[in-house]
This record gives sequence, structure tokens and C-alpha cells, in this order.
Amino acid sequence: MWDAYRYPIIAEVIVDNKDTNAHISGDWTTVQSYNSYGGDYLEDGNEGKGEKSITYVPNLPKDGLYVVYLRWISHSVNNADNVPIIIQDAQGTIFRQISMKSHGSSWRIQGKYYFHSGQAGSVTLSNAGTNQTVTADAAKFVLIDTNATSIKYSNSFIKPEQIKIEITRHPFCLSKEELKIHYSLPVQQKGQMLIKNMRGQIIKNLSCGNMLESNGSITWDGRNN
Repeated sequence: MWDAYRYPIIAEVIVDNKDTNAHISGDWTTVQSYNSYGGDYLEDGNEGKGEKSITYVPNLPKDGLYVVYLRWISHSVNNADNVPIIIQDAQGTIFRQISMKSHGSSWRIQGKYYFHSGQAGSVTLSNAGTNQTVTADAAKFVLIDTNATSIKYSNSFIKPEQIKIEITRHPFCLSKEELKIHYSLPVQQKGQMLIKNMRGQIIKNLSCGNMLESNGSITWDGRNN
């Protein structure tokens, strides 16, 4: 499996609103809903602003870079668009503000953060200063393998040590250079290779066809799509 940043997933930890390591402050209303994670979610009723919060404290398996996700329930125009969240990671405290007017009942990325193992990190959501209804459903912490490249082949990833790049002269035009990318894979499979610039924009999509287990290669002439 891979996460939204296209890195392999090592582990994931989910904290629901009714778990013991979800610390709730204030008088929230618990609402039953099949659209929520775990069957219910919390709602502030657009009342008691500054009095209600929930802190998700995951028990993480190891030190590493985690992608943080939040879930909430949207009631369209009735939801607040200025909900404050506080992320406590290994490097300090990060303050963010999110809108809950859309994208409800789904995992929404809040960024990548470095956490230590155990329960040192947390994510807090509150209704302080919010302009409409705030809901809280669950938080997810996904440990990713940043040693793998973000090139995806079916369900496998090519790691840096599996790639060798060499520049060769075009056989029929000595002034023209070609980029030859050698790779090796554990299994034969179909896939594609994406070439990105320094901004992360895809500039070339190379079709690879059937890839062999070892000693495969793709040639790029340097031209963009």
C-alpha cells in the first residue's frame, strides 16, 4: 500500500473520538451516523465557543515521518470554515486552520510531521473562535517509508539502489544526448515511469510495457510531453 504522497505505508494508527486516548473537553453532542468512522461523531452545536476541544493522542510504533489525516462530518454551509487545529510533533507545535464546509466523511491530509514513538505527539481540534458548527470524527497517523522513491509500479516501488542512470550519445547524432535509466524489479509487471522537474511537475510519462525482473532499461531523449 502507499499513501497520498505515494510513499509505501509502514504502519497506521487511528484514534476515534470514543477511544480512551481521545481526550475530550467541553460538552460535545455525540451523533450517530453511518457516514462517520466508528459509527458516531462529535458536534459542538455551534455553541460554547472556546470551551470544546478534542486531542487525539496516538500510540505510535516507532520514530519517523507520519502523514496526519483528520475526519469530520460536513453539513454544507452550516459548518465552520475557520477551525483551529494544533499539531504537537517531535519538533514543536504547529498551528493550522481548516474549513469543514466540504470533504466530510473522508480522510483529509493535514501534512507530514516527524513524531517520536509512543504517545508524545498529538493533534488537537477545537471550536475556539469558529464561525459555525464544528464536528470531530477521528484522526489517522500513517508512517511512511521515505527511503523509497515516489515512482509507483503496480503495487511495488523501485528503491534508489535499484536504479542506475547513465547518459549516452545518440548513435546517429553525436551532438544529441540520451538518458538511459536502468532498473530492476522483484517481479515482472507492467508500469510507467514519470519524469518530474525540480518543482515536482510531471514533464514526461515514459511507457515501460512489460518490465523484466532485472537489467531492464528505458531511454529518454530529453523531450517533454
